[in-house]
Amino acid sequence: MFIKVLPCYISLVVMLLQARANKYCFLLGALNSVIYAVGYYFEKVSGSYTGSGQLFKGNDVIESYSNIKIVIKSAPNQPQGKVVVNVLESNGGEYFSEPSVYYVKADAKGECALVHEDISSATITIYRDGRITYNHPLVEIDGEIYNLKISGKKQ
Repeated sequence: MFIKVLPCYISLVVMLLQARANKYCFLLGALNSVIYAVGYYFEKVSGSYTGSGQLFKGNDVIESYSNIKIVIKSAPNQPQGKVVVNVLESNGGEYFSEPSVYYVKADAKGECALVHEDISSATITIYRDGRITYNHPLVEIDGEIYNLKISGKKQ
């Protein structure tokens, strides 16, 4: 990912500017810190999470899943602040017909909240200790609406 390598190049430029006592080296150094933070923030969100889940119709459990996987990747063709999420069943097959795009938001506790691009009630919470909760209340299967809930841990 380019955003992770960019701070290294900026550090070299800052060193060259400092050698010439340039007044812009401090401003560029501060910008470099921001770029580092953005790169590491998205690295914390990206990854594979494995856990168990259940498909609900109202309060009734329709199906239970063990070893279900949530894969979160940065989206190269999406604007900054978005990730692509794919849910994989234990056999490796995709749960949804295509991956979903989520907005990434951080909160004061250091947790990450991901909100589905089209369905604001579909959310993912990633905790600092690597746990994840996934809630998608509008899963459509054969014309019926279900709620998919998954909890797991980062691999």
